[in-house]
Amino acid sequence: MIPPARWRILPGDESAERALADELGVSPAMARLLVNRGAATPESARAFLGAPLASLRDPMTLACAPQAAARLACAVEKGERVVVLGDYDVDGMTATALMVRFLRGVGQSPEYYIPSRAEGHGLSVPAVERIIENGARLIVTVDTGVDGAEATQFAKARGVDVIITDHHRLKGGLPPALATVNPTRADCGFGFSALSGAGVAFQLAAATRRLLRERGRPAETLPNLKRLLDLVALGSVADMMPLVEDNRILIRQGLEVISSAPKAGIAALWRLASRQGAVTAKDLAFELAPRLNAAGRLGDPRDGVELLLTDDDTRARTLAGALDELNRTRKRVQEETLQSALAIIESDGKGLEDAVIAASPDWNAGIIGVVAAKLLERYRAPVALVAFEEGMGKGSARSLPGLDITSALTQCADHLERFGGHAGAAGFVVRQERYPAFREALLRAIRQARDNGAAAAPHELLIDLELDPARVDHQFVSALAALEPSGVGAPEPVFMARAMTLREPPRFMGAKEEHVRLTFANPAAPPAVGFFMAEKFAVGPNAAYDIVYTPQFNVWRDKVSVQLRLIDARPASA
Repeated sequence: MIPPARWRILPGDESAERALADELGVSPAMARLLVNRGAATPESARAFLGAPLASLRDPMTLACAPQAAARLACAVEKGERVVVLGDYDVDGMTATALMVRFLRGVGQSPEYYIPSRAEGHGLSVPAVERIIENGARLIVTVDTGVDGAEATQFAKARGVDVIITDHHRLKGGLPPALATVNPTRADCGFGFSALSGAGVAFQLAAATRRLLRERGRPAETLPNLKRLLDLVALGSVADMMPLVEDNRILIRQGLEVISSAPKAGIAALWRLASRQGAVTAKDLAFELAPRLNAAGRLGDPRDGVELLLTDDDTRARTLAGALDELNRTRKRVQEETLQSALAIIESDGKGLEDAVIAASPDWNAGIIGVVAAKLLERYRAPVALVAFEEGMGKGSARSLPGLDITSALTQCADHLERFGGHAGAAGFVVRQERYPAFREALLRAIRQARDNGAAAAPHELLIDLELDPARVDHQFVSALAALEPSGVGAPEPVFMARAMTLREPPRFMGAKEEHVRLTFANPAAPPAVGFFMAEKFAVGPNAAYDIVYTPQFNVWRDKVSVQLRLIDARPASA
C-alpha cells in the first residue's frame, strides 16, 4: 500500500512577510509564497519576480568556455565543417537544435548527428568514425560526451578536435577533448552546477557570440540569443533541472518567447496539445516534452530535431502530427507499463517507506523513465525501474529535491555496468543476476542519505499555508503567474483547507471512475478536481474533508474559470 503523505505546513517568517507586503504591495499570501521560495527581502523578491537576463552568470567563467569559444569562433571564421553530436532525449534534441541554429545564425552550415537508442547514447567510436568520414574538422557534443574518452582519443588521433558540452556528472578524469565545458566540474568557477544540456550549449553560444563581437563582427550580423531560450526552457524542464537561479531566469524568459514568438515546431506542438493561454513550465513537461520524447523513445529522434529546426509552418505541422501519433502509441505503452509497475510494487511492498524499486522483462526501456517520473509523483519517494532483455537491464531513476540519485548510484557502482546522470534523474545498466544486490545497495544508499538529512523526506507533502478556498478568485490565480516557472526545486503554490463540506456527492470521472470532481457547501469556493483520487472520497453529501490543493485556471470552450487541483485529501480532522 502507498504510505500516506505526511503534511507539513512551512513556517514562513512573519517579519519578512510584513516587509514584503508593505514594500512590494503584494498580498500576505503572496508574501508567504515568496519567503518560502527564498525571496525573503524586497531586493531578492524583485529579482525573483523579474528574472532579468542581466542577472545571468558570465558564461566565460565556465571551465574551458574561453578555449571552446575560441575554437568555435575560429571554425566559424574559417568555414570549417562542424558537426553537432547530441543525445536522443528532449534535452539532447533541444541542445542540438540550439547549437545548429546558433551556428547557422553566424554563417556556418553545420551538420548534426543523433545516435539511435539501438546505437546507445553518447560519444562512441563508431559515431565519430562516421562523422570524420564525412569531412568534419570539429565535433561539438551537447548533453553528452563526458564518458566518451575513447571516442575523443580516436578523433584526436585523426586530427579532429572535440569540444564537449555536457552537464552529466564526471565519474573519472576529463576526456582528452580540446575543451570540456561542464558546470559539474570540480574546478568550474561558474557557481551554478545544475544547468541542463541545452543550458550549457546556450552558455557556449553566448561565449562564442561575445568573442565574435570582440573580433569585429557587427552586432546586427549575430543572432539574438534570447530567441533560443524557448529551446533552453523546453530542454531544462524535460530533463528535470531545478528551476532556480540561472535556470529560473532562462526558463522564465524562454516561456515568454514561446508565448509571444514561438518557433514553427513548438507552435505546431502547442496547437496539437489544444491548450490555451500563456505557456507554463507544466505545459512544457506534460504537453510538449512527451510528444518530442516519443521520437527518441519509439521512433527516430532526428524527427524531433528537424521539428525544432524548421521555420516552415507546413513542414512543422507534418512533423508534429507524426510525433503526436507516435505519442499516442507511447501513452498506451506507458499506461500498460505503469499498471504493471503498480501491480509489482503493491504486491511486493518492500522498501516503500524509503524508495520504489522494481524490474520486469516485459517493459520497454524507452518508456520507463516517464513511468518513473509518474511513480515519483504518486509515492513521493525516489524511484528506480529496470527493463530486462536477454539478461541485461536498462534502468531509469528519478528523485526528490535534496536527494541526489546519481550520488546514490555511485555507492552501488560495484553492481552496475555503467551509470550516469544528475541529481534528479539518472540512467544505469545492471546485469539481471546482480539486480537483487543492486536493489539492496540502492535502498541502503537512499536510507543513508535520508538519515544524513537529505532535504526531501520520503512521502512528505510541503504546504505553503492554510488558505480558505473562498478567497481564491480570478485575480488571485492571475497573481500566482508571477511565480512561474514552477517545477523541480521551485514548487507550485500549495495550500491547505480544513473541514471542507461537500454540497453534493462527489462526481466520479474517467473510464475507471478514478478521478473525482467536488463542489463545496460554500458557494464562493471554486470546484475541485482530483486525478486518481477517487478512492479518497466516500459517496454522500455533507461529508467534510481536509484538502491540499493548488489553484489553477480551467479553460473549456473558450470559457475561463477557476478550479482547485487536489494534491491530497483526508477525512476532516476532529
